[in-house]
Parts: sequence; C-alpha cells; structure tokens
Amino acid sequence: MLSDTRMRSAATYVLRAAAAFALALAGACLAPVRVERVPDAEFHDSLDVCALHGDVPSARTAWLLRLAESEQAFRDDPVATVRALHARVEAEGSAEALFALSELSYLAGKRRRSRECYLAAAVYAHLYLLHDPPPSAYDRRFRWACDIYNRSLVRALKDPEDGRISLEPGVRKLPAGSLRLEVDLSGFPFVTRGLELIPADELRVVGLSFRVRDSGLGAPVIAVAKRRVDGTAGIGILDETSVSATLFLRLEGGLHDVENGMPAVLELHSTYDEKQIEVAGAKVPLEADLSASIAYGTQAANLWRFDTLGFFEGQGAARQNGLILPRPFEPGRIPVVLVHGTASNPAYWAELVNSLYADPVLRGRIQFWLFIYATGNPIAYSAASLRESLQELVAEYDPDGRDEALRHMVVVGHSQGGLLAKMMGVRMDQDGAGRALIGTPLSELGLVGADADLVRRCFEFEPLPTVDRLVFVATPHRGSFLATRWYARFLAKLIAVPDEVDGAARRALTGVQRERLPPGLQDRIPTSLENMDPASPFVRYLAELPIDPRIHAHSIIPIGKAESTDGADDGVVSYASAHLDGDESEVLVPAGHSCLSHPRATTELRRILREHVRLFDSAEAR
Repeated sequence: MLSDTRMRSAATYVLRAAAAFALALAGACLAPVRVERVPDAEFHDSLDVCALHGDVPSARTAWLLRLAESEQAFRDDPVATVRALHARVEAEGSAEALFALSELSYLAGKRRRSRECYLAAAVYAHLYLLHDPPPSAYDRRFRWACDIYNRSLVRALKDPEDGRISLEPGVRKLPAGSLRLEVDLSGFPFVTRGLELIPADELRVVGLSFRVRDSGLGAPVIAVAKRRVDGTAGIGILDETSVSATLFLRLEGGLHDVENGMPAVLELHSTYDEKQIEVAGAKVPLEADLSASIAYGTQAANLWRFDTLGFFEGQGAARQNGLILPRPFEPGRIPVVLVHGTASNPAYWAELVNSLYADPVLRGRIQFWLFIYATGNPIAYSAASLRESLQELVAEYDPDGRDEALRHMVVVGHSQGGLLAKMMGVRMDQDGAGRALIGTPLSELGLVGADADLVRRCFEFEPLPTVDRLVFVATPHRGSFLATRWYARFLAKLIAVPDEVDGAARRALTGVQRERLPPGLQDRIPTSLENMDPASPFVRYLAELPIDPRIHAHSIIPIGKAESTDGADDGVVSYASAHLDGDESEVLVPAGHSCLSHPRATTELRRILREHVRLFDSAEAR
C-alpha cells in the first residue's frame, strides 16, 4: 500500500501532466492564420519595408520573386537573377514587374557595389514611372521608384575611387543589355568647361534652419565652376561659383530596346531656371536641393574670417571690396544686392537667401548679389565702392543697355549697409557735403589729381539710375547710440583706413583752420564708427538728404521686446533713428539688431520682392 506522501506526489505528477496536455491541445487549436494587435508604429513601419530602407525588397516584389521561384537564386546571385527576370518581364511587359526589376537591381547594386546594377535600377524605374498606362501616384511603389531612380543615378555615375561624377558619353553595360549614352548640357545655362558635380545627397547642411528641397525626378547636384580670370576688377571675387543643378537620364525606347543598346541622354539642368521638364509627353518635376548649394558656396568662399579683417584692416581689406556673384550672372533676372553691416560679412545673409529661394516665384525671377566691404572705413568711401562695382558690372554684362532687369535693381542693407544703400538713391554734391562736414565747400580746398578724384567719388554723385528699390534693415539713419560709448571710441582708434583716404584728408584739411573743424576731424579721418555717432556731421547730413522720388523705399525695424515704438531700440539702433518718413512700408520685428533670420523680417522682404517682380513683369508685358 502506498504511503500518503507517495500518493500526494503521484497526484501532483498527474495534475501537471494533465495541465501540459491541456496547454498542448489549446496551442493546437490556435488558427495558423490570424490577426494580432500591434502598436501603430510597428504596423506602419512594416508598410515602408523596401530596398531603400534595408536589405530586403518590398512585399509585392518579394511575392513576384516567389512566383518566379527565384528567392534563393536572388540570395545566391542577385545579378544573374536580375538578368533572368529581365527576359521574363520583357515578355510580360507589366508595370508591376518593372518596379520589381528596379528594386531588385537597386538591392543588387548595394550588395555588389555595382555601378551597372545601379544604372539598371534607374533605367527600370524610369520605364516604370513613365509606363503607359502610368502607375498610380498614390501607390507607394511610385514614390519609392522616384527615390530609386534618383539615388541610383548618382551611384551609377560616380567614380568609386575619387567620388567624381562622370559626364562621359559612350556605351554603358547593364546586367541585361546596355545603354548608348549621350550627354546634353544645353539645358544648363552656364559655362560647363571644367565643371565639377558634387552629389547634394552626400552633404549634411549645417547652420541653416531648414533644407529647401523640391521633390521630383533627377539627381540633385552642386555644379561648381571656377571663376573667370578675366572680367572687371572687384566683380565675382569668389574663386568659384556653385549652382544648384539636377542630372536627369532620359531614355529613348522601351524595355525591348535594352538588349541592343537603348539610346539614352544624360541631361544637366539648372534648378534655378527649370522646375520641370517634358518627358514622353508628360510634365516631370525635377528633384532639387537649393540649400546644399547655398551652404557649400558660403563655406567655399571662406567669408567668416572677414569679420575682424574687414573691420580693423581697412587698408588691406578694402582691396577685397566688391560684388560677389554666388552663381553666374544671368540676363533677365532682377538683381537683389545684399549689403552687410559693421564687423560682418555676406555669409550672414545665407539663412535669409535660403528662405527666399524656397519661394518659386522669387527663385525664377531674381538673382542675389552680395557686396563685401571693409566695414571700418568711412561710410562715404565704402558707398563709392558699392556704386562703382554696380556700374562696372552693368557695363561688363550689358554694354548695350538691353537687359531691362539691370535697370530695376533692389538694394537691401542691414545696419551700416543700409546707409550705403541709401547713398545709392540720393544726390550729393561736394560743396554741399563740404559745408555740412567741415564748414567749407570741398571745391575750395584746392585738391588736384587723385585727391580730387577721390573726393568726387565719395561726395559728388546722382542717384544710381539702375536702382529701383531700397530696403533698410535695422539702419541707423540718425546714428547708433552704441557709437557714443567709450569702447566704441577706443575701437575706432584701432581702425586703419586706406592710405589714399587718410592722405587725401590730411592734404585737404591743411588749408582749413583747425579751430573751424568739427571734433574728430582735427587729428584723424573719421571711421565708420565715428560716422555713426548721432552727433556726427556726416550721419546728420545723410539723414537730411531725400531719397529720389522714383525709388521705392521700405524699412524693416527690429525693436527688441518693446511693446510700442516709444523709446524702443534693438540693442544697437533706436526706433527713432531707424524710422524714415515717407517710406512705402515699415514693419516692426520683435527681435534684436541681428534680425535677418527672424520670420517676420523674412516674410516682409519676401512680400516686397514679390511686389517688385510683379510690377516689373507687368511693365514688361506692356
């Protein structure tokens, strides 16, 4: 007879066995096909599985691989599998199969690092996207095919050794068949000799608040060209210019033409000029990346080091005074000239330019020019450099006066740059300036030769006939209160002005009684800091000069955190100094002096420029 302990152990064993048996039965009863609740993110991530995001194809392509009994074959030899599937797809001719070929070729390119496979992926994607009848734009595969085409094109054309993109014509092999490639640069309106193409997708943009990217077909690149060695001095001082461009591979035929060498044309388009192209009777938008070219150009110019140099080293920095053309000159586009402020440089305009180029209207009608100058020099001297640079550029690029857009320039000046901008729109005579500045007409000083020429350049001029509109941003029309501080006066003494300015001033003032000279002129020529002292005769004289009535004028005035204009300032310039009676518009910005990237400043400048373009185009239409 079993003891109680052994009986309890046996009972426990039986119960456990029964429980295990019951669980096994329950598992056997679960439906092999069923649904389970999953987090939203997990499900939606599964919808995005494709060759672009990993090493496996999308569900539909995987299904087609299974139907072709080629799953293992693709894992073993993806290139041979693509070649075999090509013949099968050619016989069927379905758009769905073309997408599968494109995706599998892209995967083969990644696995084998094969330029031939990448080129095939672009070819199949092109044929899929422009299939007749066309695939639905709502199909995920349509969107994926656009990206496969764009990414594959760069990888197919880029040399794996040096990373350069080749634009060489010739026969290009594919896993199945080949292309007979020609190159067409007629859609690119700039000089193409020595052009270097940099894939935009390989660059991270740093320092801009957002990336301006247009969706479409084509590979976005930065087209970099060395600047011309000839041309007017002071114009285009960059060593190179960079342009946002797009590479597009145009096919001439169908899938059946690949076996015998399909004709194809590789095109380069400037995305400032063309937003879409026509392919097989359809309008196709171009993929474009404008921010990458803006950031690249800003970095390549190495402008950031100019801040201190341009402020203190007037003699050496003044040699760099001139206009920068970030991209090659284009006839018919309205110039918008950006003039930076004190101890600054043109690179500070990058954020604003990036935002304005996001507007397709402005992108297609304007061109930005940047003026760089030694900001410690006397304001009249810097303004003369700006005026002469604009005149020289117009004379060089439009000697016959046929380009009407060059007669409707917009000059935008920030801070001290606004004072330079104003001097493009006023009339000044040297005798009136002399009486205001030193109490003596300048014509009575007996200056001759280079000295007389310098005085005329700085103080004898008419409003520039090519300037049609002025925009003042945080401009100290009546001076800056910071210029009265002890440290500003100390810094002013450290600024070296050009020898021609200092020498001419000393010779000019020799015959003027010392006691008649205003404070600051008795010992040295005033710098820009002293020019912007509210008590300066120069800034007072300039403030009283009226802007030519034919010129439109606007003000963008930051007032910090002030709730009204009474006593408001931006930390550098008071509202009372920045305000101009008679402006067509005035917008207040809740920001400090460096307000160029504030949305309200950007929005207002965009409005002004769009209005300027509208008026210009309306006049042209008449």
